[in-house]
Amino acid sequence: MEKERQREFRREERRTAKRALNRVLETGLKGVDFEELRESLRSKGVSRGIVKASIDRLLEEDQIVESEGRLYSKGAEVAGREDSARGNVHAFEVEKVLRDRAIVRVDGKWWASLFPEDYDGPRHLIKRGNSFKGVADLYHEDGRFRAWIKGVIKR
Repeated sequence: MEKERQREFRREERRTAKRALNRVLETGLKGVDFEELRESLRSKGVSRGIVKASIDRLLEEDQIVESEGRLYSKGAEVAGREDSARGNVHAFEVEKVLRDRAIVRVDGKWWASLFPEDYDGPRHLIKRGNSFKGVADLYHEDGRFRAWIKGVIKR
């Protein structure tokens, strides 16, 4: 019985963490107020303990960053602190997902291969048709145009 309750708690924690991350990604460079996010999740019927555990999980996994009472995505934090990153912000749209890579459209102009080792962002965004903005380096290797996404800024 106890194992079942723990399993259900973790399942709900993962669901809530995904909702929270999506909310943070929607705000982009502005970030979301910590209390506003907490109240938003609480208003959807999520318990206080699960909200705290899910936000702590995202902070621990380094998917979001807290600064001055606001939560930012990892990519937004990188783009905000590095002046050089401003030129490296690109819009991506996932065109096709293959076994070893994804084909993404970069800024609506080019197609690039995105390999798992070159992607540092939420896994649930790599699905056909999803689009997002991220801090990335674009380069050629082995005759392929590749993208190295260092962080997702906005969904």
